[in-house]
Amino acid sequence: MIHWKNIGFIIIFFISGFNTLKAQDSLALGDWETHLPYTTGKYVTQSEEKVFYSTGWSIVSIDKKDFSIEKIDKTNGLSNTGITKIVFDQKRNQLIVLYEDSGIDLLSDQKTLYIPDIRNNRNISGDKQIYNIFIGEDDIAYLSCGFGLTSFDLNDNKFYFTCFTGLTVNQTYANENFYIISTEDGLYAFNRKTQSNPADFSQWVHLGQENKLPAIYSSLDVTGSFGNIYMVTQRELWKSDQTLRFSKIFSSGEDSDYAFLSPSAKGLMLGVRHGWGNSRIYFFDAADQHTESNWRCSNKITHAVMDQYGVLWNADETGDIRYTTALDGDCSVISINSPWSASVSDISALDGKLFIAGGGVDGSYVPLYKKDGFFIWDGERWKNYNRFLLQEFENRNIQDLFRILPHPAGEKVFIGSYTSGLIVLDHSTEEMAFYNKTNSTLAGKPGDDGNDRISGLALDDQDNLWISNFGALKPISVFSGEGTWKSFDVQSSLDLRDVIIDQNNVKWFIIDRDGDGVLLYDDRNTPMDESDDQQRILSKSNTNLQSNKVNALKMDLDGNVWVGTEDGPVVFECGSDVFREECKGSRRKTVLEGIPAYVLDDVSITAIEVDGANRKWFGCFNGVFVQSPTGEDQLYHFTSENSPLPDNHIIDMAYDGANGRMYIATAKGVVSIRTLTTKGGNKHNSEIFAYPNPVRPEYEGPIAIKGFARDSNVKITDINGRMVYETKALGGQAIWNGRDYNGRKAASGVYLVFASGTETLEKPDAIVTKILFINGH
Repeated sequence: MIHWKNIGFIIIFFISGFNTLKAQDSLALGDWETHLPYTTGKYVTQSEEKVFYSTGWSIVSIDKKDFSIEKIDKTNGLSNTGITKIVFDQKRNQLIVLYEDSGIDLLSDQKTLYIPDIRNNRNISGDKQIYNIFIGEDDIAYLSCGFGLTSFDLNDNKFYFTCFTGLTVNQTYANENFYIISTEDGLYAFNRKTQSNPADFSQWVHLGQENKLPAIYSSLDVTGSFGNIYMVTQRELWKSDQTLRFSKIFSSGEDSDYAFLSPSAKGLMLGVRHGWGNSRIYFFDAADQHTESNWRCSNKITHAVMDQYGVLWNADETGDIRYTTALDGDCSVISINSPWSASVSDISALDGKLFIAGGGVDGSYVPLYKKDGFFIWDGERWKNYNRFLLQEFENRNIQDLFRILPHPAGEKVFIGSYTSGLIVLDHSTEEMAFYNKTNSTLAGKPGDDGNDRISGLALDDQDNLWISNFGALKPISVFSGEGTWKSFDVQSSLDLRDVIIDQNNVKWFIIDRDGDGVLLYDDRNTPMDESDDQQRILSKSNTNLQSNKVNALKMDLDGNVWVGTEDGPVVFECGSDVFREECKGSRRKTVLEGIPAYVLDDVSITAIEVDGANRKWFGCFNGVFVQSPTGEDQLYHFTSENSPLPDNHIIDMAYDGANGRMYIATAKGVVSIRTLTTKGGNKHNSEIFAYPNPVRPEYEGPIAIKGFARDSNVKITDINGRMVYETKALGGQAIWNGRDYNGRKAASGVYLVFASGTETLEKPDAIVTKILFINGH
């Protein structure tokens, strides 16, 4: 038992100093946060109080009166990403969300009801996507799908009838007399008065010349307004009464394309694009006369709604949320700070900051010529860098920003383009330097000299930046801390991809081409003198690699290098002996359902990261596997089905040891989870603190104690020195559940925390902090 003197002084000091504790990350331990774009509203709908915009990845709601904003994503309501349409069901006060995979969400204030019936229906072959939705006066949601039309009763949440049409249905309109569907072959109508089975497509009638429509035409949309039926082709608007005899009432001209058709309080709205940056919204009255909205607010229109106050809310692909308070009024813009896009090819995290490269290449390392740029979260705001925002990027034709690496000191950020060389950003001054074949050793690929392709970046401990220059005749370049450049010949393929540097200053390069393993390069700490350099190729033939197709490299906290292949991970624990033939790496073993097996055998590893407790995070095409420090035991398996991951295809991961966040880049954007770990150093921090602190009666979650040396032994006692809890820090952070050894919630009072790097508490670096517990008893 540990005894303390001057306990009264400790309690007084603790309570008086309580408010000096540091502010913490607002994200709770184990919780997720999305880092998705809100730069464009692609579709819009409304309730009485709010306007809802879909970004494609998530939803933002705007209060019509005070313009307050709320974000809705997979962490707080949505079941998926890849949103195609949103429609508000006024009668039941719920938001209906349609997804690319044919799933449906019904969102209300109380709950989310996910409806996967269409997605999971194996009897439906071909295109299952739901392209549109129409809510009828009969409380039926008519879903226009790739296979035909299906209907869903919104009162009892059950499907009604399904009609397989053999045609993609673009939209459906229903009134008391007809069901009408819009298809590429024109309109089809079902007479509800005279026919009995809408599931039988043979009972539907094609509307053509007998209905005063062209013999051959494609219908893009259909709706009702003023008691009439309206149909739109690519450039024409047609109108009919209940006799289904149509007449053309508007033509938008040759240089135009249909955007949307929707009824509103001011009349029928027709959205038309007249070339880039020149869209119009036309409002038609019952007499077919029309007025136009302010074109300055409709650059590349996709949809719009008009609310009860006369405000026109536009969804526009050119960015931001746009609205006008009158048709001829000024355009107002709501900008939501966020990354520019969900596109990502590389991420890095450092001291509360996040760095994202927006892409990219395809799977064969062919340039995509993406213009999204790169995005930096500085701890408070996002800053986006691309040719749409920076004239110099436009002038230099900067695109395909593929890799991003912040300097540990924080003043510089290195960005590698797959077409345009290297950018060095001074984050404090926003000044940039640009390097390519004209002022560096970077070069193009033979036969493609115009693109200076950077596919990997890594810094050594001497501030030298090592660069994979994909396809160049000398595909390794180094940019020294003094500003000197040098390039190197290699014994492998010229197509080098990502690079890391181990604790012995050896560079590990992924060799691309058809999969040639890993190139080791040691410059012997003399980067400008290659006469003493050493190279070795690790492949399936000379190591335990099960595949030469390598996708990921990562050094763990013990200095071991993990290699992610298309057939699972291999770890090299050779230290300084990596150039010896005996260094072959090893595969971790485990037991699955009583049968010995290799860890993640046959799993294509796409990314590897290590958290503060040296646990291994393996990304693949089926989410993220979190393994124990040895890699042998599975701790978690996160997928898009059981977590807020936007997609199961993992592109990259980055761990921030300062706050314990693991950032995960997927094919549909970036998310983060706050792990139970933080980075631990060789010594305890000068200040160790706990949060929440004080622990109040209503709190039932974990208590994190941060600032320990890595993997310290941690003991918690009451004020009398009685042991309450003992654990081992996860990196630099220990977790206490607020209970004693018997599972009882800790009584009110002050608890003392001890830590040591050994099994004994008498080590000189033992330290104490205090936790105030208030449990209401």
